[in-house]
Amino acid sequence: MKSQIELHSHIYLDRYGLEKVVEVMDHNGLNVVAPLYLNAQSFEDLKRAAEAIRKFGYVPEADDLAIRIERDGKRYFLLRGAELDTSKEEYKPNFHIITLGYDGVRPLQPIRTMIDDALSHDAFVIWDHPLVNNSNAAKQTPDHLVPAMKHLCRAYSGKLALEWNGYCIPWVRKALGGRDVNKEVIDLSVNLATEGSNNPVVTDTDLHARTAFALKVLGTARIKTDLDLTAGRTIIDSLKRNVFSLNYENTYQTVPLWHFVPCWGVPYALEKFAGISLHKPRG
Repeated sequence: MKSQIELHSHIYLDRYGLEKVVEVMDHNGLNVVAPLYLNAQSFEDLKRAAEAIRKFGYVPEADDLAIRIERDGKRYFLLRGAELDTSKEEYKPNFHIITLGYDGVRPLQPIRTMIDDALSHDAFVIWDHPLVNNSNAAKQTPDHLVPAMKHLCRAYSGKLALEWNGYCIPWVRKALGGRDVNKEVIDLSVNLATEGSNNPVVTDTDLHARTAFALKVLGTARIKTDLDLTAGRTIIDSLKRNVFSLNYENTYQTVPLWHFVPCWGVPYALEKFAGISLHKPRG
């Protein structure tokens, strides 16, 4: 049976317990999730939270790269990783990368330095929302940066995947004056492939679930593939192998409006039009 994998999520353990995450994983049919912090390590927090849910009948066991949680014959896996800002001086706006299987890369460095560090530790590296303008999430990466992006993708052919993001709803972006960056990232990957570069697209939700209500859409965008679930290292290695050999399935599905409006739309509108700033509005 293929594993159902959410590669990019942000959970807030100060708002709800890890048992809520596992309950949603079970309900949504997920068995592998990567809960990430931005520019920080989440894995030790996850291990402590996993120990705390023993009282609910879960049995956690961790190695260096993954936490396995069991109950009633079912297994759920949480992966070590991080989402990282690249240098704000090298490219403006800067980019984000995800490193799964390693969380020791120092953020805010040149993007090649960061990718090289992650790859030297056998991480799975994803360029997340590469065509979203990180200075204005409603807009796209400036066109003049695209040639440099393509050059970098070619340099990491077979080693760098590109993200299709579950929050990038095409008609919403159009209404806000932006473009369909998910379509454009697919086009970028296809264009690179015609030139002989292997930079596949992977779908994930990029969920920021600051409430248990927001957590419900975990895995809306996901990938499906056969994984070796023996250990954290085998999970990461089989994930990389299958993605770069195109032996996986994407789920091209954006988050529903009942989630998007209260969890992103309203906070974004308050900040943009009323000057009321809410920290990390997507949560």
